[in-house]
Amino acid sequence: MKKLFLVSLAAISLISCNKECDDFHEGKKCEKEIREKHVGVYTGSYNYGNGATIINNLNAAVAIVGTDPRKLTISAGSTINITLIDAKNFEMPLQNYVNGNITGSMQGSGSFIDNNLTFSGTDNSTSGSNQPFTFTGTK
Repeated sequence: MKKLFLVSLAAISLISCNKECDDFHEGKKCEKEIREKHVGVYTGSYNYGNGATIINNLNAAVAIVGTDPRKLTISAGSTINITLIDAKNFEMPLQNYVNGNITGSMQGSGSFIDNNLTFSGTDNSTSGSNQPFTFTGTK
């Protein structure tokens, strides 16, 4: 009887610890949002216009926004909204921005791999239209 009780208790413990989480949560009870591990400052290089403008040692700050576990922002001069597609990849939907006296719109995609952030896309601004951009940085 005692062995049956212990086996039953062990089985219940295993079941309760192996909860299947969605793509945006983790932990034994799915209590932690995946986006939390992406928050921080990534320092890297920003290339704009096929390498015409290169900014080294640019700090891009990633922060949580709102209650949707897929939503984050990236701030580096202006703030851009991103949406996680899965635990590592994101899209940067078409959106308007203001950076000093430059206004425009941009869209793109990127990823968080280990402590690295990369993203790229297209920028339409007062300083040029349909210019490609890329950023690669490390936390």
